[in-house]
Amino acid sequence: MMHAEKRLDLSMPAGAGARVKRNRNILISIITCLELCGRQGTALRAHRDNSTFDGLDLGKFNAFVDFRSDSGDTVLREHMESCSSRASYMSKTTQNALLDSMGEVVLKSIIDDVKASWYYVILADKVTDTSGWEQLGVALCFARNGKPCELLVKFVSCEKVRGKDICTALLHTLQELGLDAGLCRGQSYGGAGNMSSAFSGCQAKFRQSSPHAPYYHYSSHQLNLALSKSSTLPEIYGMVCTLKSLGIFFKFSPKGNRALEQSNERVNEARKAVNKPQVTKQSLRYCVTPSNSDKQWDVKAITEANGQLKTISSSQFIAAFRTNNFFFGFTKSLSVQLQGSSQDVLDAYREIEVVKATLEDERRKVDEAFKRPYQKMCELARLAGIAREKHQTSIRIKIAELECRFSAVPSSAIQGLLLVPSHPSALTDEKVDEVSTTFCFDLPSPQTFPREIQLWKQKWSIEKAADTKLPATLTMAFQEATTVRFPNIHRIITILPVAPVTTATVERSNSALAYIKTELRSTMSNNRLNDLVLLFVNKDIPLDYNAVVDLFIFKHPRRMLLVNPLE
Repeated sequence: MMHAEKRLDLSMPAGAGARVKRNRNILISIITCLELCGRQGTALRAHRDNSTFDGLDLGKFNAFVDFRSDSGDTVLREHMESCSSRASYMSKTTQNALLDSMGEVVLKSIIDDVKASWYYVILADKVTDTSGWEQLGVALCFARNGKPCELLVKFVSCEKVRGKDICTALLHTLQELGLDAGLCRGQSYGGAGNMSSAFSGCQAKFRQSSPHAPYYHYSSHQLNLALSKSSTLPEIYGMVCTLKSLGIFFKFSPKGNRALEQSNERVNEARKAVNKPQVTKQSLRYCVTPSNSDKQWDVKAITEANGQLKTISSSQFIAAFRTNNFFFGFTKSLSVQLQGSSQDVLDAYREIEVVKATLEDERRKVDEAFKRPYQKMCELARLAGIAREKHQTSIRIKIAELECRFSAVPSSAIQGLLLVPSHPSALTDEKVDEVSTTFCFDLPSPQTFPREIQLWKQKWSIEKAADTKLPATLTMAFQEATTVRFPNIHRIITILPVAPVTTATVERSNSALAYIKTELRSTMSNNRLNDLVLLFVNKDIPLDYNAVVDLFIFKHPRRMLLVNPLE
């Protein structure tokens, strides 16, 4: 046999396959410890974690590795006992390399889903991190099996916050992710001028590169603006300011906080049958009454406490507090729903219409509607020794603000409502032309679209005659509109679910940033920050350990045998 020494199968040492498997298991054990730190938002390193540091605290990552090796991972324990200090795969450099591979695997999973959806919407929100840098959180909204899904993909450092600079950062991010900006079908930001301006804002600049991506001001902020505007009523504004000052009085004073806890205990013992709001009221009365203060309270605290007591015991405060409590009972569930990461645009605007209609009914029959809130007002007024009259100004202002903020329903929601089979009568010839014009650039066969609509209407007319339950949401309609029978309708229903309702996903990710980049970890690089945030935020995305090892080997070749070329 000529040149047998050059044959790879003969030159490989005996037991190479077993060595590769053992080495990969070592790396997977280390990756598992890194994943635990990332998923929980835990700092990996202490002040020092290298071999030259003699301290006891080498960081949580090293502690997890030691715990795993002591808990039965014999392969990892043997590696830690026998490896040299330069081949432990525990250094901060290797940590960063492994985290980079882990973040890339998670990100690839997200991008694969986005590409499978074909169309997407970009969402962004800006936040200042602990080190003072402006970070732009970028998320993508896409359809997964016909259901809307929002996931964070990256934080981008912004040295400049002008509209065109942020737009450039977004386009560069899409290019890095391998996404076509031409397939973007919407953009959702806040209402700041640098983002929403029709001429020089980010949304205007972005539409120059993606002309079919309209701008949406997300509904969760619309609701917040409506409530904030309603709070400009002097009585409501004064009540909110009083609650803020009262919270500060107790929160930032250890003595005040302890006094509140003690008074709650006393009131709970004395009045066990009283509901929670009344107990809180009595607790506050006890805490801010100067007669209950001993010598440890100075004159300033006693004076402020007395002022707080008089304010919360006033007729104006009680009426405003109970009125606002009554109103937020209607909007609380809507607020929670608008912050969901998989919110259907039609369902969201249906709920908004329900809330507006309910509030309008309550205002028309105000005497009956405010009967129970008025009883609560009278009960609190009796405890304060005052009288109270009814008002309906606040609820009227709130309804007007909801009408103003939510009167312009996005065209995508209207088009979606037309195609839902439970509303077949809405598909008139004029509406069909309107839908065709709106989505003409995306329809695979625009010439046959009117005939396809006729088949769609006839299908559900037959189903309705057979007493079959008709699909009432876009997700249910997506399952019925197959690409073979209804290619144009399938394409439209594929686009509609990605119409954004909120950017709550980005805002939650901005909150998560505070867990990752703390004051003690303020100098981490943006690459490491993104890798840790992806692990922390996307806990529901499983990590493929073998894919992480393969990517690590490809990007950072090492002397450790990790690949068997014969397999």
